[in-house]
Amino acid sequence: METLEALHDAQSAILRRPAAWADGLVDPSSLYRRGLLDTLESTRHALTVMGTGARLVTQTADRLQTAAMDAGRRIRETLESSAGARR
Repeated sequence: METLEALHDAQSAILRRPAAWADGLVDPSSLYRRGLLDTLESTRHALTVMGTGARLVTQTADRLQTAAMDAGRRIRETLESSAGARR
């Protein structure tokens, strides 16, 4: 969801550019300030999306670790029970 919002914001920023240039001819500091604010907002969105992605990767790694530990435990139990049955 955050990714779609970030893409939408980027598209909106691109569509605002021509009007910003016209205003920038009258007040250049306003153009600079607006550009800086847009850059900061885009950076915030990008970091939010990256944080979400990192969180998902961490959750997946935790699940895989849990599954691997469970599989190892089951294999060990199976081997121990089959070794006990041979005796």
